[in-house]
Amino acid sequence: EKNVLYRQTTSTFLVCNFKIDFDKNVEKKSESKEDLKCSLASDKITNFLKNIKMNLEKVNLFLHEFGHTLHCILSSTYLQHLSGNRSGADFSEFSSHLFEEYLNSHEALSMLYSQKKDENEIKNMISNYVKNKNIICYYPIIQLIIQSIIDQIFYSLSHNSNNMNERKKLIENEIKTYFLGLYYKNIFILDFFPHIHFSKTTHLIHYPSNYYCYLYCSILAKYIWNRTFKNDLYNLDCSSRIVKFLEGGSVNSSLRNIISLVETDQEKIDYYTENPHHIPLDDFFEYYQEGDKQKKYDSFFCSIIPS
Repeated sequence: EKNVLYRQTTSTFLVCNFKIDFDKNVEKKSESKEDLKCSLASDKITNFLKNIKMNLEKVNLFLHEFGHTLHCILSSTYLQHLSGNRSGADFSEFSSHLFEEYLNSHEALSMLYSQKKDENEIKNMISNYVKNKNIICYYPIIQLIIQSIIDQIFYSLSHNSNNMNERKKLIENEIKTYFLGLYYKNIFILDFFPHIHFSKTTHLIHYPSNYYCYLYCSILAKYIWNRTFKNDLYNLDCSSRIVKFLEGGSVNSSLRNIISLVETDQEKIDYYTENPHHIPLDDFFEYYQEGDKQKKYDSFFCSIIPS
């Protein structure tokens, strides 16, 4: 029919690397050939998933990528490049960082482990985890800031030369100059972060979203989370607004859509939309400063740095 609309079907995948023993605890069943075809795949997947063990870093990575994936799956868009948050907008890392917040929620973690047998042990484990999660409280912030600075230098100087070797040298010299003299306990600041060392800028070339948006969206996600699910994990009204936002994909990448998730004052929404750098930092700083982390932070570095 002439009026039929063709909607693209979003294709997305989530990639994480895990070590798994495929033979461990896999129940051997004698099934008929008729049932084998339809149940083999699902049974294997179920057993494999049961045996996957992830450390906290991997869980955080999984939740981050799951935020991207869910945004893409829920998108009701007619253009593939506007599905999920695949645009190059500054806020494309918002949904991923929002889902990371589940790992910071005592209530969410308690719900996740509610089926475990030793309830007291699980409660103590979760309480200790949440309490001590950010012993090295400034490390991730410094890492994000360094990535953002390298990102800005890279994109600011990339147009200065058409010769790749000249451009690489120019960028690396500028990065060295910027961080010159920045030491902590006689250790060059970039040596604390070998995976983002100044000599490894090639990963920035193909990435559609700038690294400074990671820092910004981390702040933005905590601002939204604390006004939606922090004290009410099952808030259906907030959930509905989040789902509606995810369904919009990246058709409208304005900050207005995100701020509107928690703010109703139109003047405030307009102000933050026009002045994104004025988003309050209180929630972000409170998260990293909560408790006596400074003492633990200092003791940790004293233990790993040679005297």
